[in-house]
Amino acid sequence: AIKEDPSCESQVNELIDEIKIKFERQFVYDDGDFDINSKVDRLKMQAIKALIKENNPEKALTLMDLLLELDENDINTLNHKGGVLFICSEYQKAIECFDKCLNIDNNYTCALFNKAIVLRLLNKLPEALNCFNELLKTPQNYNKVKPYQLEILNKLRRGAMT
Repeated sequence: AIKEDPSCESQVNELIDEIKIKFERQFVYDDGDFDINSKVDRLKMQAIKALIKENNPEKALTLMDLLLELDENDINTLNHKGGVLFICSEYQKAIECFDKCLNIDNNYTCALFNKAIVLRLLNKLPEALNCFNELLKTPQNYNKVKPYQLEILNKLRRGAMT
């Protein structure tokens, strides 16, 4: 993405950092307290360690696949797998993960936002704009989403002028 559009470097790096932080906070703790005796919780912790401490996204993806074998509808695992695939530049696979999340829960705004970011990166601006417009229907998303929406609108206007 940075090679295609150097002006997005800080945004892409910021998103990667944000994904890693959210991954650690939400991936294990969204469902309540961590249980060391739970196979699922142990796998989630191993995935976090692989991604954040070992910087090994491939290992994290393998662990997430194991989690999804246990529960293919684990929306947090699907969303975070999409985030890791995004980091690995597997953009279409990331979108597929986000779409699976949205098929399970069409109000899962994290997955919709993540999908919009990937679409924006792929220069699929009308599709990304549709996602951002949908996110803007929820007032608490406004500050995070509005700059992306405006950026895409400006790019589309400039493209229409040429």
